Amino acid sequence: MSRIGEFGAGRGWAAAALLLWASWLAAQEPISTGLARGIALLEEGRYEEAAGVLGKAHRQDPGNLRIAIARTKALLEAARWPEALASAEELAGRFPDDPEAALLQGDCRLYAFDPAGAGEAYQRALEDRRWGSTALTKAATVFQLRRDEEGLSRLLWGGRVEGTRVSPNVEASSARLDPESSRRVDRLRALSARLPDSEELQDELRLQEALASRGGTLVSFPSETPSLARVREIYREPSIPLRLNGTRDTWIALDTGSDSLLLNEDLIRRLNLPVLSETTAEGWGYRGRRRTHVVLVESLEAAGLHIQRLPALVNVRDSEFWSNKAGYIGLGPFLDGVVLYDRRKGRFGLWPSGTKPQTLLGERGFPLPVLWHRGVPIVPVLLQGRGPFPFLLDTGAPYTLLSSLYAPRVGIRVNSGKYGKLYGLGQSGAFTSGVAEQVRISMGPKSYDRRIIFVTDVPQRFPVPLYGILGRDILNDYRMVFDGPGGQVVLQAYDGD
Repeated sequence: MSRIGEFGAGRGWAAAALLLWASWLAAQEPISTGLARGIALLEEGRYEEAAGVLGKAHRQDPGNLRIAIARTKALLEAARWPEALASAEELAGRFPDDPEAALLQGDCRLYAFDPAGAGEAYQRALEDRRWGSTALTKAATVFQLRRDEEGLSRLLWGGRVEGTRVSPNVEASSARLDPESSRRVDRLRALSARLPDSEELQDELRLQEALASRGGTLVSFPSETPSLARVREIYREPSIPLRLNGTRDTWIALDTGSDSLLLNEDLIRRLNLPVLSETTAEGWGYRGRRRTHVVLVESLEAAGLHIQRLPALVNVRDSEFWSNKAGYIGLGPFLDGVVLYDRRKGRFGLWPSGTKPQTLLGERGFPLPVLWHRGVPIVPVLLQGRGPFPFLLDTGAPYTLLSSLYAPRVGIRVNSGKYGKLYGLGQSGAFTSGVAEQVRISMGPKSYDRRIIFVTDVPQRFPVPLYGILGRDILNDYRMVFDGPGGQVVLQAYDGD
């Protein structure tokens, strides 16, 4: 799992959001004893207690907007998501013109995998002088998750006309999605001039300038579909053949948890790939964010898809473990179509947009709504019968992992006395994990009762709180269809599973 930095977006979002709501509520006068106690518990991270105190205060004073907002936030933080959504919907119905109620409703809808509904809620706060910029940022995130470039452009244009402040993160994300390379560079240059101290922005600008000078990236969808490629397991990882720069096929691991093409140094040397720029890559492990190079692949062919001038990250690794693999590729380049991944039959296929997943899987598959964060799929999963919560669907992860930040909120505790700490290896060095016992994971109609499961520091750089990562110990039970334009992932259990 590898990511290029995103101008600080998504890091520490939960703590920042909590403090924003708590500080606003605390600033209002007069403040009831129940509300004051509830806010204090929220700030201490005692969310279940806060929900109880604020629930009592809400019953005593149901018309109090401040108490209702704090109670809804407490339910959300306490992982009581259906109750939080119901509370937010009721709140927005009673206070339809209140921007804070609209924003909270939008958040709850987004976490419930309803990005369209979230966008509608955020729209209601766009014209508010105090909260308009926040609403625009949240609405922009929704358009990105829905892969709606035109909608995002219209939103930002309207915000500028109205004089609403557009955050640098949103400006950069919109520029990155611009299909015209020279215009993309011009927009990044203007933003870079405003923020000369942003290293990540400067990295992005240098990369886009280098790409534009070579003609930009060009993606050609297969003229005849379906187009199929083989899948085979290499060191237990599903891999597909890529033809790089017209050479013979190179097997690259299919890593749905990656938002970029990641190539090993030995392959880069062998192909003599030119360096485009430097950047900061964020891997999983104790070293975290590290500097690396971006190189240029002149041509890439995979499953009939042809890409010219594609940037690739250099895989900075600490162990010979990584030298056994040529690299990793995510789903991003394929998501303008419909992708079939069938591990057991060894098939990776590409169909045109609009293809019904049922035509590929039959009627026995079950659909999951998906949030596409830069080409990375986030899907809903139940934990201990609660939720559903966002999980990263990651074919690059051998095991399913739970977040040490969020697992305790659903009553999952690490048994450190029995198991101690375990150590694993990520792309940025070693990481530690704890072990929890007797955990039920439910996805669609199927449940998994895990006697033990790993709990670790899952990266939190997404627009929604990531409760865990779905790894191959579960995903290997399914053939899958990734429908980028349709906003869904459809899974079908293999016969006998």
